[in-house]
Formats: sequence, C-alpha cells, structure tokens
Amino acid sequence: MRAAEGAPGSNDERLSLLLTGPRLAGPAIHVPETPGAYVLWLNLRTPVCLKVGISENLRRRIRFHVRQDERNTVLARHLIAAPPPGAWKYDFNNRSERQLFLQRECSFQAIQLSDLTREALGEFESFLEEHLQPKYRGKVGKREEG
Repeated sequence: MRAAEGAPGSNDERLSLLLTGPRLAGPAIHVPETPGAYVLWLNLRTPVCLKVGISENLRRRIRFHVRQDERNTVLARHLIAAPPPGAWKYDFNNRSERQLFLQRECSFQAIQLSDLTREALGEFESFLEEHLQPKYRGKVGKREEG
C-alpha cells in the first residue's frame, strides 16, 4: 500500500485526502521519498491519534519512527513518559519492544505534499494537531500528555 498522492488547495481537502488514504502498518511500510505529512494511529476499536508530523522525506521519517535507531527519538521519549492506552504489555524503555508496539499495534497514514513550501507544511502540521488532537506533541514535558 502507498501513501495518498496530491496536494489539494485547502487544509480541509488535504486532511480529507490524508484520512481516506490507506493505513500503512508493519516493518516494511512503502511511502515515497517526498515531502509530506503523516499521522501515527494506535489501532484500537476507536483509533487514537498518537502523533502527527511533516517531513521533507516521508519514507525516511516513517522508517525512523518504526525502526527507532539506537538514539531515543522524541516519539520514544513520549512512549516512555506516557505509555498509550492498552499498551501495558510493552516495555517502552526497550527499543525492540517499542518497535514491536509500532509494528503490531499502530499504523500510519501519509500524504505526499511535494508542491508545498516548508512554511506551508508547518502550517498544515499545526492544522493536523488542532483537528486530530494527537496524544504526543512537541518535546516531552513541554505539554501535558492527553
């Protein structure tokens, strides 16, 4: 499965295209090496938005989250500080456990936005945060976890 393509004119249109795109999961997520935005979901009966983000290279960013190299990412620090609902069986201090959690319990949605400037991408990220209310935003400790 691949990320949604296109850059419609308004943030509402982009959000609609993003949320109707495929849910990508597992260790081998196929997304383009283009600028865009993504949403990380916890796959519960009612999905929980864990994180939204933008990147100049969607493939690299999403793989970075899924593989979580030896450095602790901001996402890893969030998972350790405030584990998501129902994730009690995972030890988020352990890199392998975080990877399993992301591969088994979560999915991504992504949209290519090659035509947008870095500033416009940032505005869209803020729009996503406002509309999807992700559990994790910014740096750990900067905002109370929801």
